[in-house]
Amino acid sequence: MRFVPLEPTRRKGGISSNMPVETHQTNYKDDDKHPISPFLNDQTSTSEKAKLKREKEKRAIEVAQAELREKLLKQNVETLQETCGDQKGEIKELKGKLNEDEKKLQKLQSELSECRKKILEMQEKLDKHEKETQEMQAKLHEHEKENQKLRNAQDKFEQKSKELQAERDNYENESRQYKDEKDEAEKSVKKIERTRREDLETLSFEHKSEVFKLKTEIASIENRRIKGRKSTLSNGQWLMVGESLFSPDGSVELRMQTDGKIAVYWGGSCRFQNTRDQRPDIKGITLEGGNLVMYDTTFLMSQAVWQINRASVDADSEGVFLSVQDDGNVVLCDVVLYKGTELWSTNTKKP
Repeated sequence: MRFVPLEPTRRKGGISSNMPVETHQTNYKDDDKHPISPFLNDQTSTSEKAKLKREKEKRAIEVAQAELREKLLKQNVETLQETCGDQKGEIKELKGKLNEDEKKLQKLQSELSECRKKILEMQEKLDKHEKETQEMQAKLHEHEKENQKLRNAQDKFEQKSKELQAERDNYENESRQYKDEKDEAEKSVKKIERTRREDLETLSFEHKSEVFKLKTEIASIENRRIKGRKSTLSNGQWLMVGESLFSPDGSVELRMQTDGKIAVYWGGSCRFQNTRDQRPDIKGITLEGGNLVMYDTTFLMSQAVWQINRASVDADSEGVFLSVQDDGNVVLCDVVLYKGTELWSTNTKKP
């Protein structure tokens, strides 16, 4: 808004001011129409005429100033009206922006409410996940306990395997010792036979007695070897791959073969096999609660690879055993519960 300044007026005495002065507009154009003009005459002094002239000029100036002030006032009013119109437009524009801001604020409040709902949902999910995590930790703790039990069982199994390996090594040592004794006996027999052939005609009764005594010793050694072989398998014992059970007279063999089959041999032929499939990963067979069971090398509280078709009895029973008989048959007996009755057999009797 622009205001037009008022022109200063000069008053008598030389003091200037821009304050509005109330004046009365006059339209005197001639000196004879002035209210005091009739009183003027030719004898009026020059000074008085000059004074009247100055008053006339003063009144003319005041009239011009009043007109100018009125004109400036109109201009200021018009300027104010224009300024108010512009301000009204700005106010209207500001109101529009305010309405838009209120709409944005409402939208933001709605989005904030949605975010709060989502936060609550996420918090519920988080609580649920924490609960599930606690349950999983409890299950993991139980699994760790079970794994510890399995490790303990594995340690016991390894200890038992070491004991069985020690028994196997002992058996192999006995077998080597028997073989050495047999070789020595055969050498002695051959030597005696050679001597006998050379000196047959010259041998005396004493020499014949010595030969008979030596043969008797050889037969005794052979009988000790046959009797030293195992012919039975008790509850809890193992027959590992590569090991065999023999009948008391040594004519029948129950062999745990490297191809994973359990077989019965007599008369130079195989009389029985538990399966036709080859399983090179077989560990061996054992008696468990009166049941003949076969496991592989990954045995650890697992299912049996093969077993005879009969229900197990008391696992602590000491009366159950597997026996290889001289008649060619391999039988499972129980001398405690069934008084020696056969529970199972290979049905491979000699004719």
